[in-house]
Amino acid sequence: MRALSPISHAANVKTPTLFIHGEADRRVPIEEAEQMYTALKKLRVPAKFIRYPGNYHGGWPPWDMVHRYYHELEWWRKYLQ
Repeated sequence: MRALSPISHAANVKTPTLFIHGEADRRVPIEEAEQMYTALKKLRVPAKFIRYPGNYHGGWPPWDMVHRYYHELEWWRKYLQ
């Protein structure tokens, strides 16, 4: 059976990765994103982690969404041009 956790495949990742996570997300534990981010940084894969205290999996406050989209656009500009 193949491992379901992305961390088991971290050594194969070459794609720059942006992690955006709400600290109060109960659907996807933030620890998993932190582990993957750390693994990619150790492998020298470009990675950035942005965390939002108090935010859940959805329904974020408007200003957090503006902040999030701004950083997503900046990431895409950097790596998709």
